[in-house]
Amino acid sequence: MSRHTAFRYCLDPTVEQQTVLARHAGATRFAYNQCLAIVKTALTRRRTDPEHPVPWTRFDLINAFNTWKKSAAAAPQDHGRWVGIDRGLSAFLVAATGDGREVVRIDNPPKPPAGGLARQRRLAKAMSRKEKGSRNRREAAARLARHHHRVANVRRHFLHQVTNQLVKIHDRLVVEDLHVAGMLHNRRLARSIADAGWADFERLLNYKLQWRGGTVVTADRWFPSSKRCPACGTLNPGLTLADRVFTCPCGYRADRDLNAAVNLAAWPRLRRQDPPRSPDLRAGGRVINARRQEGADRHPMGAGATGPDDAGTKASIPIGM
Repeated sequence: MSRHTAFRYCLDPTVEQQTVLARHAGATRFAYNQCLAIVKTALTRRRTDPEHPVPWTRFDLINAFNTWKKSAAAAPQDHGRWVGIDRGLSAFLVAATGDGREVVRIDNPPKPPAGGLARQRRLAKAMSRKEKGSRNRREAAARLARHHHRVANVRRHFLHQVTNQLVKIHDRLVVEDLHVAGMLHNRRLARSIADAGWADFERLLNYKLQWRGGTVVTADRWFPSSKRCPACGTLNPGLTLADRVFTCPCGYRADRDLNAAVNLAAWPRLRRQDPPRSPDLRAGGRVINARRQEGADRHPMGAGATGPDDAGTKASIPIGM
């Protein structure tokens, strides 16, 4: 009869050995996360290309990881260079340098409200049918609150992942000043815009990069990042939201989101050359926080009232007094 005995050991490494063990654990964690990112990227591409290979086995992962180590993405050289970040709905985020090199693209962000909208409606309808003040209504309200909490956690987790990926590689970022509150008035895109969490993304990006000693610059709200050609500086005022490819008469052609990110990366240099100007009202720009002149948009004092001269009650001043 065989008998198995387990033993527990406690390591007591020296300071040098602790450093080596910590480096080994960190390298292992980095390799695991990178292999996981490779598999997720392959699965995303497989949605549009069913023939795209996915490295499932250990040997395929080793080969994919070794190939990645030899690529330019393994050793980014963007420290000290400006990186523009364009946010959108078709692609949540596109980041690029001023020379036109795309460094990050996130096309398929999670959309928890859209995926759980049917469940949310069902839970809200079930709660509305319960008697107010009853225990069943409190339980239904708790179920609905748990659903909202889960949706918020999924969005927050995704935003933390994206911002961590950016601040760990780049230390000088340029984001656009989006008027999110105004965009929410568009009833067709309001739900998608609120689901994207653009304001939370910018807030997380700012404080995380400040912790690391980096710099985040916000481009002017009226900077035409999508309509400007980074090669010659020509503007294309006829570009619409339906146009996903930017073309210029000079021959430059690029993806709309990539073109906006490249122009945002060049914003710090352009700002020094051409200081920001007030928006062109004829072009549809709005003046924000404009101070109203005294008496503007008001009726003149005493408008429509009968004066002393009209009523003949003006007292006459005797001459010689």
